[in-house]
Amino acid sequence: MSRRRSRRDGSVALAITSASFVLDECVKNSYAKRKKELASSLDISVGHFCRAFKCTFGMSARIWIRQRRIQFAQGLMLTTRASLSEIALSCGMSDQPHFTRSFRRIVGEAPFSWRQTRHGAIEERVTEVAYPGTTKPIT
Repeated sequence: MSRRRSRRDGSVALAITSASFVLDECVKNSYAKRKKELASSLDISVGHFCRAFKCTFGMSARIWIRQRRIQFAQGLMLTTRASLSEIALSCGMSDQPHFTRSFRRIVGEAPFSWRQTRHGAIEERVTEVAYPGTTKPIT
C-alpha cells in the first residue's frame, strides 16, 4: 500500500516524463515501443500508464506519438531531399497514404504542399543571405 501511495505522489508523473524521452528516441529510430512494455518498465499497469500519460501531457500516448512523428517528419522534410514515402517509413508510419492522412489531420494541409511552401521560403532566405539584394521583396 505504501509503495502505491508513493507512486501516486508524483513519481509516476516523473516516470511518465522520462518515458516520453524513450518514446522520442523510438520515433527517431522508427521503433514502436508498446504501452505494455513502457508500463512494465515503470512497474505500473497499462491502465495506470495511460491515465498518468494523459494527465501529464493532456492527450493519449497514441496521439502524442503520432504528433511527435509528424514533427520529426517536418524536420526531415525541411532538411533533406528524401521522398515523402522514405520520410513516412523513417518516422514509423506504415506507408505514405497513412502518413499523408495523419499529416493533414494534424497540420491542416498535405505534406507535399507544406514542404513546397516552406522549402521555397527557406531557399529564398538562403539566397538572400548568400547574395544580398538578389531576391524579390515579399509583398
